[in-house]
Amino acid sequence: MTNEHEDPFIKIAALIGGDEYLKVARSLLNTEDATDEEIASSTGLRINIVRKVLYDLFGKALITGIRVKDEKKGWFVYRWLTILLGTKKRRLLKDCSKDWIMRTRLNSIIVAMKTAKS
Repeated sequence: MTNEHEDPFIKIAALIGGDEYLKVARSLLNTEDATDEEIASSTGLRINIVRKVLYDLFGKALITGIRVKDEKKGWFVYRWLTILLGTKKRRLLKDCSKDWIMRTRLNSIIVAMKTAKS
């Protein structure tokens, strides 16, 4: 659950995907350039869930990934960063809020229709 004082990025993430997205977004803002493993550790979510959320947020241009070489393991890993700024954040938040309101209204109508049939 978000509150009115939270960063718009967190609100947008929660509107897009709920609790899992909310946890990942909060973790990203707290650590700013975290790997998927670090995010999984800080949120308590499974790594595959974290990756799904990160790829979705990346696909929606809300975050970006920077490929770096892990010196300990010798593999390349992605460090994830938020990229929304100012006006773009506000516009996207407004659009997501409208979609959420429409989905809520449609769900209410569907429930009312099912109740009326019974």
